[in-house]
Amino acid sequence: MKAAINQIFWGFFLVFLRIEIGIDWLADPLGYYLISLGCFKLQQQYPDTARKTRYMANTMIFISVPTVFVNPAEQIAMGWQLYGVFLIAMKLIVVYFLFALLKEVVGGLENDSLSARTERTSRFYIGFFLLLLAYLSFQMNVSGNGWDTIAIMLTFAAFLMDIVLLVLLRAIRRAVPDASLKLSASQDELSTLHD
Repeated sequence: MKAAINQIFWGFFLVFLRIEIGIDWLADPLGYYLISLGCFKLQQQYPDTARKTRYMANTMIFISVPTVFVNPAEQIAMGWQLYGVFLIAMKLIVVYFLFALLKEVVGGLENDSLSARTERTSRFYIGFFLLLLAYLSFQMNVSGNGWDTIAIMLTFAAFLMDIVLLVLLRAIRRAVPDASLKLSASQDELSTLHD
């Protein structure tokens, strides 16, 4: 399970980070592929939520291919702007299912503080991105310095919310017991019983 959470962490990290020299070297499709792979590994333990998250991540692999070559946030053409809003909405759907999966994973850890933190982060993250999508739907019809200030603040806040999700994934990754440790502990118990 730790390897699966690790893949989800690195996948989301690749989606979050953009290093562009001609093309995006940390491509979003690769990040969504890692998220899908991590969810595939969790499908035995959490069949419903891991499958839904994996299907949405697989969908995003194909939808996000143009982001390797074009940064929709830098484009002024209406089509690219609409594509950028669509990407944010689809990413929010992937993260919604990812939070459902993370809540199940954390629920099995019997760690109340991490469960509460996951619930709180999911509410803030999803609520904020819904607010961002609402703003983006009105942005193209309004102008003025006040709206530009709001856009800058929301962009910075979106950046912070993605970092908060990465920190949460890292905390969950640390809290999940390592399978090799479980195996060695059970072998020790068996050898103790045998003696």
